[in-house]
Amino acid sequence: MNLQKKKAFYILALATMILNPMSAQQLKVKNPTIDVGQVVYREPVTVTFELTNAEHRPIAIDHIETSCGCATVDMPTSMMPANAQMTLTATYDAKQMGHFEKYVYVTPRGKALPLVLTIKGVVVSEVSEYNGSYTHQLGSLLTDKNAIDFGDVVQGDNPYVDIHVQNPTETPLSPVIMHQPSYLISEISPTTIPPGKTGVVRIMFASQRQNNFGEVQTRVYLGDRPGDKVNNNKIIDISALLLPNTRIDSDNAQNAPRLQMSMEEIDFGDFDGKSKNTIVMTLENVGNKPLNIHAVQMYAEGLKVSLPKRVLKQGEHAKMKITGDRNQILKSKQPYILMVTNDPQRTKVILPIKAKK
Repeated sequence: MNLQKKKAFYILALATMILNPMSAQQLKVKNPTIDVGQVVYREPVTVTFELTNAEHRPIAIDHIETSCGCATVDMPTSMMPANAQMTLTATYDAKQMGHFEKYVYVTPRGKALPLVLTIKGVVVSEVSEYNGSYTHQLGSLLTDKNAIDFGDVVQGDNPYVDIHVQNPTETPLSPVIMHQPSYLISEISPTTIPPGKTGVVRIMFASQRQNNFGEVQTRVYLGDRPGDKVNNNKIIDISALLLPNTRIDSDNAQNAPRLQMSMEEIDFGDFDGKSKNTIVMTLENVGNKPLNIHAVQMYAEGLKVSLPKRVLKQGEHAKMKITGDRNQILKSKQPYILMVTNDPQRTKVILPIKAKK
């Protein structure tokens, strides 16, 4: 097979495995992708894949190929007994600096498409360790943080935050993020952290997978290894403020919606001597496109907001009623109301809440 045909075969095989992960389903692998983290230049790195024959009959391996000559493979036998396990070792020569991602293709007899195994990492001149402080312990791992605040995120952007981790134990650990919602994507490098060594957990906010604008809050758990149990001492709190993508060029700026408000803060004063009071403000669309009020969120105890109309056409207005409980609002440090709109100039609107003692 010439080089061009090989490249086409590898691309087709990889794409098919992504679209149809059950291909070559009689051969299973515990971890199809191994991230080795930092590798020193010209110091080959070897990884081990654990293969399982899930069939009740032997499997013959017809072909084992790699995506380049820089990777070699060793497997003790080409015949796997029924329900047996076997290890396949792959070595990357690390002769090229920078990030790498290499593939091993294992094709069982009678199958047109292979099982795809991946080795990834980065070749460096010298391995660098994180020199900061590990101030938190999550399970058996030490970390430099136990919370992530992505801040303001425009839908379509994919910000990420790195958590540095250290394995203080005497056994290798393979960290895993548990209870991860679909809009969070995590990568851990290296896949297995040796005793006394460090790694990085990268958590990315895939904002295109989240459709609820406003503040997003969740929590995930950092396990020591796959199959670990969820525990309150493994929590990572995660928050973000998701805003709509209202980026427009100057030519279309005049056609945008525009929010105009009758007040910029909610001042209850002394509540007119009452325990509760209501303030009514007017929201108006003075732009040339429909105004969407995607979210109204309250950041104080004792607040209630009523806004019957969330979409305002050109020239339309709506009344927003804010009812406050005096005692509870006075206990709040910095009470406010957050609105998220599709006005390019006011996607995030903060209304401070004021009251006199």
